[in-house]
Amino acid sequence: MSPERCWRQGGLLATAACGGSSGKQSDGEATVTIMTWESNATTKAIDKALTGFHDPHITIKRIDTPNGNYGDKPAALTQAKKLPDLFWCGNDTEQQYTPQGLLTDWSSRLSGSGDFSADSFVSSTMKNWKTADGKIGGVPSLMNTYGIWYDIGAFKAAGIAVPAAGWTWDQMFDAAAKLHAKGAKYDLVADAMTALDGPFTLSTYSMSAGGAPFTDSVHRQRP
Repeated sequence: MSPERCWRQGGLLATAACGGSSGKQSDGEATVTIMTWESNATTKAIDKALTGFHDPHITIKRIDTPNGNYGDKPAALTQAKKLPDLFWCGNDTEQQYTPQGLLTDWSSRLSGSGDFSADSFVSSTMKNWKTADGKIGGVPSLMNTYGIWYDIGAFKAAGIAVPAAGWTWDQMFDAAAKLHAKGAKYDLVADAMTALDGPFTLSTYSMSAGGAPFTDSVHRQRP
């Protein structure tokens, strides 16, 4: 997570030992496996992009994996020693797996100045993929920007002013209470605020008030 703008990062990781692929065959042929949590539409786009890769000795196989409970999949495959060659996950998982030697260290490969280098990515995101000893077990592929949505019809039906620019947190919670009292089915749904003292929430509060993020980097330490 890079709370600098309250993002959750997902990235592409490469396993250190090609555990999930058929690996290098005696005849020089190899199969590279890829696993991702993406939606059907994005998965189709990935498949289309992969058709542009041509190497007579390499076959790319995408592992069809639903995004539901995706976080459990890498953990289970790690235990089974069948991690795919390339897979998506959050940088929290990368911070856990890299020190264990489960992932390829990209630090030397990203040190140049070509198209594929650390400079190719947003600098603030790359900080969150480095371990304490400078290793990089993956690269960021997306960032989610969290927000809050509301039902205009529900506000109007309850006779409550529709949110406008400059709306405060106190006004939002007050409106939620009024909607609840008026019998609204969903008075307030905001996943990022499930834990009111969590880093996502605190960063949202701080940044919206013109302050600094709750944290500027995240490192998961091994027990």
